[in-house]
Amino acid sequence: PFRQWRPMHVSAALFWIITGATAGVMRYKDEVFPVRKASVLRPLYLILWITTIIMVFAFYAFQRFGGREYWEFPPILCAPLLVAWLLLMADYFRAWLRRAPDPPLYVWMWTTGIVFFLITFLEQNLWQVPWFRDHYLREVSVQWKSNGAMVGAWNQMIYGTALYLMTVIGGDEGIARGRKPFFFWLLGLSNLMFNWGHHIYNVPTAGWIRHLAYGISMAEWILFLNIIRGIVDSVGWTI
Repeated sequence: PFRQWRPMHVSAALFWIITGATAGVMRYKDEVFPVRKASVLRPLYLILWITTIIMVFAFYAFQRFGGREYWEFPPILCAPLLVAWLLLMADYFRAWLRRAPDPPLYVWMWTTGIVFFLITFLEQNLWQVPWFRDHYLREVSVQWKSNGAMVGAWNQMIYGTALYLMTVIGGDEGIARGRKPFFFWLLGLSNLMFNWGHHIYNVPTAGWIRHLAYGISMAEWILFLNIIRGIVDSVGWTI
């Protein structure tokens, strides 16, 4: 039935995006700031993360729900997801401590995305606190605000990986140190913090808030495409 297929579809898309974003960070951070000895943190993260995702779809298969939009599985499964993310953060920051004194912008994009995903994930679960759950508008507002901001968090990780690959392809790390990528990171950060304004359609909101948030979100795409165009021109490709 639709009530079963829809959360399966939404959660599949959600976990595909988040897992893909973190996979890029985990893969390329080893090239940016390698550590001498491998850590057990990453295998533990992968085992717990993947096992929990499998459990999510097992619960869906038996029509066991209980969460909220995008996260409609029983909320108890958010606990192992949180532990898995903390393991990922520990592994990342263990390597991050060995970064260069003046790291390129893609490092700050990765860092911003990882930290803010934790913040938005915790915020997304505030509905489990009675003070939020007892008031409909309060719960819905926080729920959709956090989901909208979470998009900005994983975008930071994805854009950081894209910027890193641009520097490798273009052979110029200056690509990730100029004013344009810095402004792009700043715009992405503002998008993370404010683009949720056009996600809360189901609560009373002033129109200008939605329009401003949508404008910030679209401006990020324009600048990102402009950076890609610059890389393509620098390596002599044609599109």
